Amino acid sequence: MVRTMARLCLIAGPTLLAFDAAALPSDEDPPEAEPAPVEPSLHILSEGKVVEPGRDVLEREDVRRLPGAFGDPFRAIDAMPGLTPTVSGLPFFFVRGAPPGNVGYYIDGVRVPYLFHVLGGPSIVHPGLIEDVAVHRGAAPTRFGRYAGGIVSATLREPAEESWGGEAHLRLIDVGARASARFADGRGAATVAGRYSYTGAIFSAISPDLTLDYRDVQAHVSFDVTERDRLSVFAFGSYDYYAVTDLNGDSPLFATEFYRVDTRYDAKLAGGGQLRMAVTTGFDDTIMADGRKPRDVLVGSRVILHRPVSKTLALDVGLDVQHDVLHIDAPPYFDPDDGVNLGYNRLFRSRNDGALATWIGLDYRPLPGVAVLPSLRLDGFLSAGNRAVSVDPRLRVAVELHPRVRAIHTVGMAHQPPSYLVPIPGLLPANLEEGLQTALQASSGVELDLPWDTTVVATLFDNVFWGLTDGAGMRPAFELPHVVPRSLGSAKGIELSLRRSLAKRLGGFISYTASRTTRSRDAEHVLSAFDRTHVLSAALGYDFGGGYLGGVRFSLFSGKPNLGSGNVVTDEDGATERDPAFYRIDFRFEKRWSLGERAYLSLVAEVVNATVHGEVVDGRRLVPVTLPSVGLEGGL
Repeated sequence: MVRTMARLCLIAGPTLLAFDAAALPSDEDPPEAEPAPVEPSLHILSEGKVVEPGRDVLEREDVRRLPGAFGDPFRAIDAMPGLTPTVSGLPFFFVRGAPPGNVGYYIDGVRVPYLFHVLGGPSIVHPGLIEDVAVHRGAAPTRFGRYAGGIVSATLREPAEESWGGEAHLRLIDVGARASARFADGRGAATVAGRYSYTGAIFSAISPDLTLDYRDVQAHVSFDVTERDRLSVFAFGSYDYYAVTDLNGDSPLFATEFYRVDTRYDAKLAGGGQLRMAVTTGFDDTIMADGRKPRDVLVGSRVILHRPVSKTLALDVGLDVQHDVLHIDAPPYFDPDDGVNLGYNRLFRSRNDGALATWIGLDYRPLPGVAVLPSLRLDGFLSAGNRAVSVDPRLRVAVELHPRVRAIHTVGMAHQPPSYLVPIPGLLPANLEEGLQTALQASSGVELDLPWDTTVVATLFDNVFWGLTDGAGMRPAFELPHVVPRSLGSAKGIELSLRRSLAKRLGGFISYTASRTTRSRDAEHVLSAFDRTHVLSAALGYDFGGGYLGGVRFSLFSGKPNLGSGNVVTDEDGATERDPAFYRIDFRFEKRWSLGERAYLSLVAEVVNATVHGEVVDGRRLVPVTLPSVGLEGGL
């Protein structure tokens, strides 16, 4: 029987679910027996590979085999083009010129401050819970808002069909496990997972004046009330502590924790479509180096509806509201006449913040291989008695020019309240009176399918930012940490990638970004403090057979502007003194044993920065960040 496979993208809540559906039989198909009536669940048919324009996805198996990622999906995002690292080993990135504080992170629709544990550690959610990770480097779907930069969004795995299962790992730095089970005759599913680090004992033995600790916990419970209705709760939390011990005790350099509980109702609508209603509560807490303690107690709610209108058109509408109660304890000792302290007190003060948003989007597929997705998002913000409103139109278009060639274009506006240098739980600036940050994001690219399941992608991008609160990018002209200078930003460049899935016997990728990021304020025009002209990442993996797998990864990025030189563009070519380029090599080796139909055991050795190469920042060579790991992994 000749059938054409169609790929359909349905937005169910804040996540994107993809389904493969067989098209109607062709005229050449032989007659079949009349099937039993089935309620239709798919309405929009679109041949070809066009799924959602501008969405770059990391699949679960690719992540597991990527050297230097330790099997964590979030650690693998730096392999994508368009992401510029601040410092090697730290989980903070500039995404197409947008600073780290402007990058949004979502776990199954739930906003979180960051995705990694301290000092570039593993992700805050056990990788066994994550199905895939999508990166929108610009003009993201309007269900993602309040960020004037890129979006990183993870999707939870659907409950397994088996009655029970799990996996665990034991490594040099931590231990983790995930267990899942079905109940109520298969109508219910529960998963618990967590990770605990014993790096504190290792650091105490190596360097008694350093303390490093992290842990996380997750639980996901769902119950199918009917064939169409599901109730679920997703709860998770993360803790990090990094401190230096002196005569006065511990001085925390990074001490944070945050928790989320997301309660949901999902419904499959008669005639097709999905509805999600959810309520999220959370708690964020941080101890700053000077003793300040910002905290945030938040509650939010969202309603998201996807409804097919015809075979070529679907409608997505949504509403979400969030309320934050922010409280910041003053440091135990400070000079009330100190300008820095006064500046901090004004910028980070106790208050109530609120945000309300609504959006509407269309998924129009007029012809096979053509997707047109216009959308509009409206946001209202309230902070410390100040109000702001934003309107964000966006358009994403994908056209299949040939069965092997697709053109993808995105353009859109994005707004965000003022942000800090990097995302820190509970630490939100209170200078909304100066207005919102605004970004105009545009990109145009081509995807080409090559033989041997290889895909090459080339994308041009051009982003402009207004009212940007990028204190790090504007230094050294603005060196006071409590000053959040507003600036005009620009970022433009080209992204190239060549990929073949690492799940193949021989797989790998090459990704390269050439870009230029600048900042302007008043009459001063400077390079961004973290402008890196060239960023290259390449990986190669091979399955040797017999359960033996190996891989190597190479990363290279040019040096950032040397702030000691003033970061001022001094000639017509825009030349300025830069730090030396940095490179690192990561290795991964695995021996896997099958212990039956489902069970397995793996011995995994992995190392990040095997060359022990130290990066130079502002003319000073940093201590090399090298992360070796040897461990056992097993699952059922």
